[in-house]
Amino acid sequence: MKERKTIAILSLIVLAQMVFLKIPFDENVYDLFPLSGAKCTVQEYFYYLFEHLIILCLVFMLSRELVSKEVNIFLLVFLFDLIDFLLTYNGTWFRVFGFGVSYNVVQAFIAAFVLGKAILESNE
Repeated sequence: MKERKTIAILSLIVLAQMVFLKIPFDENVYDLFPLSGAKCTVQEYFYYLFEHLIILCLVFMLSRELVSKEVNIFLLVFLFDLIDFLLTYNGTWFRVFGFGVSYNVVQAFIAAFVLGKAILESNE
């Protein structure tokens, strides 16, 4: 029963991913992100919104199966990624020596840290 429920949820997630196709195409771009000047079409906005929600749902489902601190860290990483998308369109926050720092960069460092820590702990 649990397996069927998981398959049903995954199927709904795949269908939800196609919601953006039902939005009438409008070639105008809009400023939909309060903390950045980034602009996109409404269709693009919903496409990326659902991409973020799908990943968040999948990691949430995984966190229910694999209860661990590391999975919960990734759940938070993807939650903050959704928030960053809604506010800045995953844009650059600031620059350091010409290199743009965004949440994507922070996310990569967190993932590398968690992976490195897991590798070190497995070698003990």
